Amino acid sequence: MADLVAQSLEMELSIGDTIQIGNQFLTVVDIEGDEILFQLDSGDPQEPNSKLETDSNSHSCR
Repeated sequence: MADLVAQSLEMELSIGDTIQIGNQFLTVVDIEGDEILFQLDSGDPQEPNSKLETDSNSHSCR
């Protein structure tokens, strides 16, 4: 059985910021208090020729 490894990281985010976790890109859509609404992207939004596919389901994280 494989061990699950978790890493904790704190950073300041603003609306429009994009972070990469593994091969997924998360773009900050909205911030309300301690909740952040992310848009999940499956392509690199920084690359002009990337085939960006946006998941229409945004996710709110705390």
